Amino acid sequence: MVAVEELDHESEVIEPVRAGLIADAEGVQQLRPALAARDLQIVAQSGMRQPEGLPDVPWFDDARAMTAQTGVQALLVAVSPRAAFEVDALVADKPLPIWRLPPLARSFAEGAELITRVRQRRGLYRVASWWDAVAEEVRWALRCREGFKPLFSTVRVSAPGPVLQSWRSSRANGPGGVLATDAYAMLEALVAVRALPERVYGSIGSLRRRPDETPRETEDVALAILRYEGGTTAVVEATWDASPPGQSTHHHGAELSVVIEPTRVAVYGSAGELIGERPLATEVFLRQELERFTDAVRHPVAASEPDAALERHLAVLALLEAIYLSARTGQPESPAKFYEVRGWPQPR
Repeated sequence: MVAVEELDHESEVIEPVRAGLIADAEGVQQLRPALAARDLQIVAQSGMRQPEGLPDVPWFDDARAMTAQTGVQALLVAVSPRAAFEVDALVADKPLPIWRLPPLARSFAEGAELITRVRQRRGLYRVASWWDAVAEEVRWALRCREGFKPLFSTVRVSAPGPVLQSWRSSRANGPGGVLATDAYAMLEALVAVRALPERVYGSIGSLRRRPDETPRETEDVALAILRYEGGTTAVVEATWDASPPGQSTHHHGAELSVVIEPTRVAVYGSAGELIGERPLATEVFLRQELERFTDAVRHPVAASEPDAALERHLAVLALLEAIYLSARTGQPESPAKFYEVRGWPQPR
């Protein structure tokens, strides 16, 4: 009898987390491969036009009605930062665990306000973090030789640009163009490894357009020079529609170089010899994110864990805003000033 009871307990079926999807057409396509994540069931959707949504999933033309009528346990959000900010306000009277894509907000001030809301209601709010997915392997590379310190870093990103109808092409809906979207993951990793610089000098431009379309409002070329304490530096270059596509970050020290790419992290000696490398599972990054999120919905974690990621996303916004401000003023700017203006503790 005891053996039968133990068997029944072990074979107990775990019900999937019932989630609502709030996404535009672009977000649906970006998340589609990841939505087969373990223990996740999409039971309702909103935000996109009905033909652009997931097949065989009930569609609502109003996100508030969706959350009220379907009994969803969590929300997945893949829309512009402007729309995501509105979604958070929309569900304030019925707090639900939220997972969403970065960037955190359109500005540092908006990001700080959002984090304040999240802390006040003490709910689960997760903004996907590429750094969290690769941190262990990158730290291995940085510690491959004792005392390694990046003295000069380069970030280079080239990606296909969005269509004119995308929120990434609109100044009103996001923090910026190629620098704030396609370069975001590499910038997050740069901030995690090197913290925020003391000063930045930025230059941006809008040079390319698709045939028969007007130019995008956001930049498709961005260049920034970052100066850190002690005189060390970094250079960031990001472009849309400039071949060949690719992404990489190089950290150069006195004796070693660490190279971070979407699929691997590698360590090279001063003569160019490969010392070691490890793969990065970027292709399943979003699926792993959603699986960790569903685990957190079932088993809430300490508030310090999501807060660390949110603070890092806020730091990326400070860096972006300083670069864009420098591009307007033609003068070097400091990311720290945005923390000072808001009275927000600066990250260490």
